Amino acid sequence: MKILLISPTSKGIGGIAQHVQGLSKFLTNQNHKVNIISSENTFTIPIKGLKNPSFMLSSFLKTRSIKGNDIVHAHNIPSALAMKNTSGKKVLSLHGIYSKQIVQLHRLFMQGVYRRKRELMFYCKLLKFCRQNII
Repeated sequence: MKILLISPTSKGIGGIAQHVQGLSKFLTNQNHKVNIISSENTFTIPIKGLKNPSFMLSSFLKTRSIKGNDIVHAHNIPSALAMKNTSGKKVLSLHGIYSKQIVQLHRLFMQGVYRRKRELMFYCKLLKFCRQNII
């Protein structure tokens, strides 16, 4: 399977970075082809308040040329726009402060970014599978 991981960060000691590193290693060991888009390989402005918006824009532009993914797994809200721009089944994982991100995600739903029911159903089934078998 060809899997694209989109994350604001994929290296370092932070929680999302550690998660993405572990997930990438696990999937690669399962003979999946894994590509990662993160601030390590896209343009970002390393100034507080500008890093995530610049990552959103640069990752969105970078995904325009990436085709043929079976699964696209975005981590956190800054990765959602790039995920929307790609082909394949889509998964959005929220890390950290959930209450603030749920409000942001609800706004995205209301704006129609995630209107496709199949994508939401796939995410719900994957979440249920993970809870039963992994967590």
